[in-house]
Amino acid sequence: MKFLLILFFISFSAIGAPLKGSIYLEIEGLQNDKGVIQVLLFEKSKGFPDSPEQAVQQITLPIKSNKVQNVFKDLPFGVYAISCIHDENINQKQDTNFFGYPIEGYGTSKNPSTTWRKPRFDESRFILESNELKIIIRMNYPVKNE
Repeated sequence: MKFLLILFFISFSAIGAPLKGSIYLEIEGLQNDKGVIQVLLFEKSKGFPDSPEQAVQQITLPIKSNKVQNVFKDLPFGVYAISCIHDENINQKQDTNFFGYPIEGYGTSKNPSTTWRKPRFDESRFILESNELKIIIRMNYPVKNE
């Protein structure tokens, strides 16, 4: 009887516990090790891709050998999207030219092809529904006229 009571409490608490997982993020294609990478993790489209105040998490990561890695731990299962910028001058924002086009590297999860506009949440979103999920973001850099 005692065993059944313990089994009941264990199974009841497991049912009520939210399912969580980790996102293993790798950012590749960086042109240099200057500055830092600013990363934003979003649960909703509001503010995506460049409003830190709307992000669930905001982190700044150092660059080593033109690569960046991070793990977002203990996230509830659900829909997410990640955006990042290569903040070469460490001014904590995406620098743009006169027309508003980025002059520093940028990228989002699922690596959508967006040439003349910002990536949208719906084309960058993914579902965390397992203990571990690996996301690779390839950085995009503007062509410089030299």
